[in-house]
Amino acid sequence: MGGMGKTTLVKKVYNDDRVKSSFDCFAFIVVSKPYLIIEIIRNLIKKMYKQGKDQLPPGLDEMNVYDLGQSLKDHLQDKRYVVVLDDVWYSELWDEIQFAFPVNSYGRIIITTREVSVAQSCTLTSGHRYELQPLKDDEAWDLFRRMTFPSDRCCPDELEELSRNIVKRCQGMPLAIVAIGGMLAVRDKTMSEWERVRRGGFGMYDEREHTIVNMKMIILLSYNDLPYNLKSCFLYLSLFPEDHEIKFMKLIRLWMAEGFVKSNQQNIMVEEVAMEYINVLIKRGLILIADRNSYGEVISCRVHDVVREIILSKAREENFTTFVSAEGVHMHNRPRRLSVHGSFHAISQEGGFNHVRSLFMFGVTEFSTSSGHEFFSSFGLLKVLNLDGMPLKLFPPEITDLLHLRYLSLRDTSISKLPKSIKRLRNLETLDLKGTMVRELPVEILKLRKLRHLLVYLYDYSVSSMDSVKGVRMPMGIGQILELQKLCFVDVGGRDSKSGQIKELRKLTQLKRLGIIKLRTEDGRDLCDAIQNMESLLSFSVASSHENELLDLCLSQPPKLLQRVYLKGMLESLPSWITMLQNLVRLRLRWSKLKDDPFESLRNLPNLVELELSRAYDGNELRCGEGGFKKLKVLHIHNLNELKVVDIGKGAMCGLQELSIGGCLQLEKVPLGIEYIAHLKVLFLFRMTEEFDSRVCKDEGEDRPRIEHIQAINIIK
Repeated sequence: MGGMGKTTLVKKVYNDDRVKSSFDCFAFIVVSKPYLIIEIIRNLIKKMYKQGKDQLPPGLDEMNVYDLGQSLKDHLQDKRYVVVLDDVWYSELWDEIQFAFPVNSYGRIIITTREVSVAQSCTLTSGHRYELQPLKDDEAWDLFRRMTFPSDRCCPDELEELSRNIVKRCQGMPLAIVAIGGMLAVRDKTMSEWERVRRGGFGMYDEREHTIVNMKMIILLSYNDLPYNLKSCFLYLSLFPEDHEIKFMKLIRLWMAEGFVKSNQQNIMVEEVAMEYINVLIKRGLILIADRNSYGEVISCRVHDVVREIILSKAREENFTTFVSAEGVHMHNRPRRLSVHGSFHAISQEGGFNHVRSLFMFGVTEFSTSSGHEFFSSFGLLKVLNLDGMPLKLFPPEITDLLHLRYLSLRDTSISKLPKSIKRLRNLETLDLKGTMVRELPVEILKLRKLRHLLVYLYDYSVSSMDSVKGVRMPMGIGQILELQKLCFVDVGGRDSKSGQIKELRKLTQLKRLGIIKLRTEDGRDLCDAIQNMESLLSFSVASSHENELLDLCLSQPPKLLQRVYLKGMLESLPSWITMLQNLVRLRLRWSKLKDDPFESLRNLPNLVELELSRAYDGNELRCGEGGFKKLKVLHIHNLNELKVVDIGKGAMCGLQELSIGGCLQLEKVPLGIEYIAHLKVLFLFRMTEEFDSRVCKDEGEDRPRIEHIQAINIIK
């Protein structure tokens, strides 16, 4: 049943470094209910090809099921692969998909399911079946202590009997234990409080009742215990499809647009309050962490399907959301939020949509401009409009009639131009055009004085990495939008330096993230003057106009809070201000062509967790003395054409967990001192010389004994 920990267990195996080192490619697919076999195979191809940075087969989106299956089969023919199909409900799926995998291959396919019939069907001719059992008493108790008393895992003596009674009633179900433990973790550690929870949460508890009923009751108790404002934030997750991975920053902007989050303190921004809400939901076990970045920061979440059932039930009960699938739903209750899955034609428009405040579209593949006119015109009071991935080539003009709109996302559509009437959306706080073809914004955008997040860029991996980011040209006067916090990516190429385009940025003192591309050498000083005004800046990315254009970046007083710096372009030397950044966690230097060893300057940065050097250094040696890079976890050394030696002193990089080296064709051997990095989990080597590869080969490689302690060693020719 749901909540047993099937997905958790499989992910633990799937993400294990030893597994990663034994196979060539991987894919984890959550199977929706109902499913489309053509979409599953297409997603498998995209994931497999993306990992190997291979070009996708031409015409992928137009292929039929058979051609897609044959393409996947050909790709996997000589590869060792792992595929996970998570949460399968129908035994027919295996019959329909197995033709797409090579026979007698080195692949491993893992399927999770609640249905015995699915397990029997999949293992009818081969394979193994593992039936997950509830946690044993000691395991359940240990999980409860970790959730409820995270600091020392020690339960006070006076609470132990009550706590064990509560754990017993969870019947060994991890999801229930996490939910009740997360709730108790934020409560007073007193007997009266514990007893109140036991009585209130388990008053109707019946050991004879089905486990899933008792588990839902426990999760419902955790929901009911939430503060009022957090309940609305939690119910908002009902808008997303089952097993959808939700980016935290997107969720925060949506909550803000709905007015769910407010800051009562002058120095604390609304975004910070919203992030604290997310942390509370994680600690209570009501949302699951889906992904983290390289330095451990949580970036996305998902909702367990058992928890989602409760959210949907409460959302319907409180008229919070209506969920519309291709089968259609006739809306009698006038819900405040509408989530459309598959086809917007299924919506009954009787009575209009003036009651709707949020509209989401997911998986809508057919949309005509003519039918869209009437559709969008009926949402008079809309605050949130999410049209990610919709088949739109033109901006629907009716959208600019939605004067209450605060959040508009047209991400990954084919829209290339904004209308002048965009100026009418004066309440807009977020405009997300990432992945679109919009390359220039009209001057009317300057009327949107409440804009906080402006995302307009496209990643194009078919070109040189120097030009892989496509930004947008801004009109003069961007400094008028004083509340901007995120501005990415501004294309300043070809501008007259006297125009003041870059000088305008100095007025944007609230910016937290800034991205600039095609910067000319002579504009570097103006950009630095602007950045020094941005005391809240956390992330800064800049790329020069071409690989031989010098980045002139001299900051006398860099923003103290800077955490992430990305520089792409030639540098005369490593900017001295970088070494002053006490909060810097990620630094990426690309095409820098430095003459001096950057390790020497960067080794003492106290919080640096990730460092990338790609075409960044033209010297022969990288040397880090003893004790350097104390917090570094991830190091990428790519395409350093002259590099011959990497020397890591004893005690340096002691926390390094991942090291990748690629395209360094002069490098003679693996880094000296690598044998002393005890916690190194992954060594990734690619596009190295045959001589280098022979030194690390498993049987007789000369350098192999120095890297045997590393859990995963991946070598790609």
